[in-house]
Amino acid sequence: MDAPPVVNLANVAAASVSGTAGAANTVSVTASDGAGHAVSGTATASSTGAWALPTLNLAGLNDGTVTLTATATDAAGTTSPTTTVTVAKDTVPPAVPTLTVPATVTGATVTSVTVSGSAEAGATVTLRVADGDAVHTVTATTAADAAGNWSTTANLTSLSDGQLTYTATATDPAVNTGAPATQTGTKKTTATAPQFTGLPSSITGDTIGAVPLTGTADPGATVALTAIDSANHSVSATVAANGSGNWSETMNLSTFDSGSVTFSAQATDADGNVSTVTTGTSRIGPRVVSVTLVNGGTAGTTDTNDKVVVVFNEAMSPGSFCSTWTSPAGPWTQRSNSVSVLISRNTSAPNDTLTLSSGCTTNNFGTVNLGARYTTSTGGNLTFKGTGTRPPSSVSLSADGKTLTITLGVLKSGTPAAGVSAGIPTYQGTANGQTGIATDTNGVPLGTKPSGPGTASGL
Repeated sequence: MDAPPVVNLANVAAASVSGTAGAANTVSVTASDGAGHAVSGTATASSTGAWALPTLNLAGLNDGTVTLTATATDAAGTTSPTTTVTVAKDTVPPAVPTLTVPATVTGATVTSVTVSGSAEAGATVTLRVADGDAVHTVTATTAADAAGNWSTTANLTSLSDGQLTYTATATDPAVNTGAPATQTGTKKTTATAPQFTGLPSSITGDTIGAVPLTGTADPGATVALTAIDSANHSVSATVAANGSGNWSETMNLSTFDSGSVTFSAQATDADGNVSTVTTGTSRIGPRVVSVTLVNGGTAGTTDTNDKVVVVFNEAMSPGSFCSTWTSPAGPWTQRSNSVSVLISRNTSAPNDTLTLSSGCTTNNFGTVNLGARYTTSTGGNLTFKGTGTRPPSSVSLSADGKTLTITLGVLKSGTPAAGVSAGIPTYQGTANGQTGIATDTNGVPLGTKPSGPGTASGL
């Protein structure tokens, strides 16, 4: 007689018992649990002696050992000896397993995610992990040890980022499967690439020491910033995005050359995921390399042929100084009686200023701070402007666009001081009454603040 090795939830209502007997014999089968519960059934052997009871319902018997007995009776009423078989009945499913999952699966852990828990000792635990749309699933199987502990790893690379649903079911040795345990977690294997929301289109000498940058990233992410100029000078900084994902930082680029500068940003989120790199560009404007006062007449006083020479670190746009300087090739010069150089007295400090009007429709020649007092308290401001055939003042920009030279013509008004000790001049792009500011050939303006110290040489 053949019977299932184990009676479980799947087959308890229709256990299949079969065997062989004499042709056409009537086979009587009884199943009992030893506790006074019994179930019987009969079958008729075929002409070859085979018989079967395919749906013997053993649900009424207690779990434990079930004894099956069978006897065959032939047409003459003769009954065979009893055949006995014992099977185990277990129809109690295992308890719901416990399930411990990581709160977040990151790029560092996604290929080997550890999930653990407890279940009935010896049970087979099947783990199923699905992503948010349940289109992608990953399955792993492990066994609970004698203490009921289990652990497994799963590669979740194929699942989409977002919410993950973990489901664990336990199947006991009798192949009964219990109710599932479910936990949720998150998969986040890439950090959101940071974005620049505030990147200056141009950087002047006024801001180069503290260039403001703003942007967004994942809340709490660390953003690594790098700036590189065309000569491969680099500056780096690190800033944290706040709870809303906003960040801001300033970078000191005072060592950078004028010209193009590239900013890059890369974020590392709170889970250690690293984003792709975001880049942005800006331009650093021109700078004053030197300001030199050149004596052309009597030392220690301002007079005809004295010069102010301002040297820039890159080519300046001629038309940004003087709107009539439109020729594509230099040098560019304005020399006529319409060019007027004014040296104004600074009453609060020995630092008179030099400005000019040039006859240009637009005049953006800025201000030279002379670093000394070349005027007198009674002589008033000094004006140098040609009259008739007397030497005019002039202003010129060299052919390479880097050197601006202002030359004093004849003194028209005021009384200059004598015996003036040389000062330290500076230059700035703005001037009283000046509506604009000179730019380089890329349209990036000079700063409005005075340049660094010039050369100490008297007029």
